[in-house]
Amino acid sequence: MRSAQERIRRILYTSLGIAALAYTLLGVADASAQFAVLLPGWGALDYIVTSALSVSLAFLGPIAPMRVLAVIASAHCAAFALTVLFWVPMMTQTTLPDHAQPWTFGVVTIAVSAAAIAWPPVAAWTYLVVTSVATGVVRYAAAQELGWVSAVQDGLFAMTLSAIVVAIIRVSRTSGRRLDRAWMRARDEVAREAGEASARRQRVRTNALIHDQVLSLLFAAARQSGPSRDELREAAASTLHAFAPVDSGADVSGDELVARVRAGAEGEAFDWWSDVAADACVPGEVAAAILEAAGEAMRNSVAHAGARVRGVQIVVSSTGVRVVVGDDGRGFVPRRVAADRLGVRVSIIERMRAAGGDAHVDSAPGAGTRIVLEWTRGADR
Repeated sequence: MRSAQERIRRILYTSLGIAALAYTLLGVADASAQFAVLLPGWGALDYIVTSALSVSLAFLGPIAPMRVLAVIASAHCAAFALTVLFWVPMMTQTTLPDHAQPWTFGVVTIAVSAAAIAWPPVAAWTYLVVTSVATGVVRYAAAQELGWVSAVQDGLFAMTLSAIVVAIIRVSRTSGRRLDRAWMRARDEVAREAGEASARRQRVRTNALIHDQVLSLLFAAARQSGPSRDELREAAASTLHAFAPVDSGADVSGDELVARVRAGAEGEAFDWWSDVAADACVPGEVAAAILEAAGEAMRNSVAHAGARVRGVQIVVSSTGVRVVVGDDGRGFVPRRVAADRLGVRVSIIERMRAAGGDAHVDSAPGAGTRIVLEWTRGADR
């Protein structure tokens, strides 16, 4: 993708070429009349080369490499400067017909504009001053009877007009650089925020896994009547596997998500109901958060609810996912859960929010518990 600075310079090159074409068509008759008082052949050749270089920018500006455009513009500046420098030595008469201005006077702004687009500021401004002064000198040498006053006026006019054009070009180029810098700053800011969000999601997931897997494993190992060594070894391997990075780039189909949630029930009795839209899928990172949060909700129900009936409802549509884990157990008061209890707050709520979703806990003593996990595609949370 082209930068703003490059696009602006291409527009300037193309515009300059179009202006040069217009000046050439309007001034070719006056220039041809002056060829007779210049060295045979050289006047016409110089005019053709100088004009062709500038006019070519109209056609090459949108497509040619930037280095090629800079070379063409620089070649035009050099050809124009040589024309002004050798104008007087090329004259075969002391005065131009009808005391006319040399054709270079009409296109000095074209040459200076080419320098402003292609060269650094100091070089462009220096070229402006030198060519403007030289234009006044050539004007005097080509019609001395008009005097220095007329020559100085022509030189100042060329310098003033060229200075205005160069200033506009420099402002345009500076604006392009500023736009590019602003875009790069915005890009870096987005990348930084994305990195911070990713790090936060990973911290939440790690905290939740420590609660779900590590602490449970340690408590099980500490109990005298706990699992056997082989069972602990298998549980430890499963815990290490859970800490593996989530593949956030791979989508998970709706049917696969339902199957994984059911597998997370670990053989416990739940009533299952699901509704999956055709071709529905969920981003891998979101699917991982739903699986882990739903798994924690089901484990809490089995371990703490004392319920007779437990159920899981899963809806996967083209717009999002909704998972409800409920039971008719003893229930609790969610706002009274201690801050250092990670099961609901970190393993479920923060885990879902970190993945761009949300979680709600609806429970009361003696009224059971209902945990709702939701993720909506495109939602900005």
